[in-house]
Amino acid sequence: MSEPALHSINDIVSEAHRLASDVESAFGSLNRDQLNWKPNAQSWSIGQCIDHLITTNSKFYPQIDELVAGGRRHSLWQSFPIIPGLLGKLMINMIKPDSTRKIKVPPGFEPTSSRLEVDIISRFISHQAEFIGRIESTSDLKPENTIIYSPISRLITYSLLDAYRIAVLHERRHFIQAQRVRGLPGFPG
Repeated sequence: MSEPALHSINDIVSEAHRLASDVESAFGSLNRDQLNWKPNAQSWSIGQCIDHLITTNSKFYPQIDELVAGGRRHSLWQSFPIIPGLLGKLMINMIKPDSTRKIKVPPGFEPTSSRLEVDIISRFISHQAEFIGRIESTSDLKPENTIIYSPISRLITYSLLDAYRIAVLHERRHFIQAQRVRGLPGFPG
């Protein structure tokens, strides 16, 4: 699959809707054993991939909510004009769905290690609708010029538009990972 064009908020919202639909159609009929199956202890299950997306995207919510409420100011670090653009491009290239580069998940972003219930898929669909609502609520804020920091570190800054690009590319990357899990030998029928 080729990388989606994510030039605008509308493109990002369209991709987020596509991802919700893709997750539901690919995994919505799986049972608990299938959603929790892993080929080995170091790998993630389909359910863990989806849980990780909910956890990660939710980390952006406090900043988005603060921006929408109008109560947020840039830090000195966020005011450097070149850094956010460079870091945004770097993060986008690292997280692209077709990238083969493994990325270590920072503490606090890991999926649950316990067995997930089948409602993880409907929880993702609801989460995605909430995330899309937040994206749309910021369209008047000039997201390409609004600088935020990464939930991983306040030293990593990028535009809000790049944050949304990173989020949906990250979702697509883990959707592809989950599809690979489903296609592995030994996956429960």
